[in-house]
Amino acid sequence: MNERIKKTIIIILFAGAVIGLGYLMYYFFFKPPQAALPPGNLINVNTPAGQLPELPEGNVNRVGGLNVNAGLPFISQIPEDVTVSETANGSYTLVNNFSSSRVVAPTVNQNGGVNYFNSAEGRFYKINADGSVSQLTDQRFYAVQNITWAPKGNSAVLEYPDGSNIVYDFVKKQQYALPKELEKFSFSTDAGQLAAAAIGPQEENNWIVTANPDGSNIQFVERLGAKSADVDINWSPNGQMVAMYRKNTGNNAQEVIFIGRNQENFQSLTVNGHGFKGKWSAKGDRLLYSVYRTDNDFKPILQSVQAGGDNAGAGNLDLGLATWPEKCALAADGITAYCGVPDYLPSGSGLYPQLAKNSADAFYKVDLQTGQISVLATPVGDLNAYSASNVSLSPDEKTLFFQDANNGKVYSIKL
Repeated sequence: MNERIKKTIIIILFAGAVIGLGYLMYYFFFKPPQAALPPGNLINVNTPAGQLPELPEGNVNRVGGLNVNAGLPFISQIPEDVTVSETANGSYTLVNNFSSSRVVAPTVNQNGGVNYFNSAEGRFYKINADGSVSQLTDQRFYAVQNITWAPKGNSAVLEYPDGSNIVYDFVKKQQYALPKELEKFSFSTDAGQLAAAAIGPQEENNWIVTANPDGSNIQFVERLGAKSADVDINWSPNGQMVAMYRKNTGNNAQEVIFIGRNQENFQSLTVNGHGFKGKWSAKGDRLLYSVYRTDNDFKPILQSVQAGGDNAGAGNLDLGLATWPEKCALAADGITAYCGVPDYLPSGSGLYPQLAKNSADAFYKVDLQTGQISVLATPVGDLNAYSASNVSLSPDEKTLFFQDANNGKVYSIKL
């Protein structure tokens, strides 16, 4: 091979290397990213974008978990000519920013505002109904691990990493120490008493107890033993029951046993599924609850049933919504609920609710007696999608509050 051919080959190889290196630099550093669907946004080819789906008759979330919100678009997909209502009317509804930043443990107070904790500052604040913000107290609380509010937000149990517990009264500006052994707190409806689990060094020392908020008058209600993980401390609105114990009785069945404050023998409840989570109606005669089953891909199934009396288990209704009671607010009439319902839930979300954080919620109005459901609002605001948590109603029931599970801000919808 002569010298000229060698030089030509070297030049060609060099040019090829330069071109290849240039393409790699463009691909990795300068090529524009392809547009992608927002997380959790599944396109339903059977429902035109921009239209609310028709609700089928009967249970829309039976085996297979039909998506009740199929076709609801993300905010960026809403046509420009769509009208957004300022009050919930079953269609696109304006969502108002009630807090400007992430908050911890928000709760509606008796004045129609929201109390919350700022963990960075160690301070408690309240957002008033007019949007103004003020401190609940001058006292600061550092390293608070968990907060349990009393009804109306006038006091709260604060739990610390070292096991210390205090009750702080925001009206009296006083704090009271509670035994370190107590956990899983629940206030009575009038905030006059606490129920808790007392966990001792041995299983035989584990009890359900009640006490005054200042830590006095501790009463032992029921021995827990090794069953603490299966007991929910949840004081009923009628004051009769302080906890619920769930016991597996089959592959797709649980028995829920109600524990009375005076060791009453209440009729138990059998539910078709596992992972029971319950929320009392305002009158304490009905439960809104969820379970999951193998035949529903372990997704939550929202149901309503009579409970706490001789008719426990009667009138059980599968509400046809795949969501959890903690995404619902219950009205004072005892039969109306307002629930955030994810547009899509993956398999196993009943076991792991955090899988729903990237799904978009729409709000539904539910009649717990008849099982009738209707679309309340498709949220429109500063986010492409809202994942509702800590859902609650204002005292006058004219405003629905919720916290977005991702950014931690509090939002409101006018009813």
